[in-house]
Amino acid sequence: MRREAGDAMRRAAVTEDRLDAALGEALATMSVKDASAAVAEATGLPRRDVYRRELELAKDGDDGAAR
Repeated sequence: MRREAGDAMRRAAVTEDRLDAALGEALATMSVKDASAAVAEATGLPRRDVYRRELELAKDGDDGAAR
């Protein structure tokens, strides 16, 4: 139960800007799949949500665009 509370607090603290920055850093050295998994694990966010955000960034041509 304690871990669940910690995960919920961590997820709540992740802003879109922080997520984008984390994805940009991870993508500098990893594939989209690996970067999404690593960022999801680090933030406690669902992997599919992190991957979806990466696809949005790639579509918009923003920092962290998919390779």
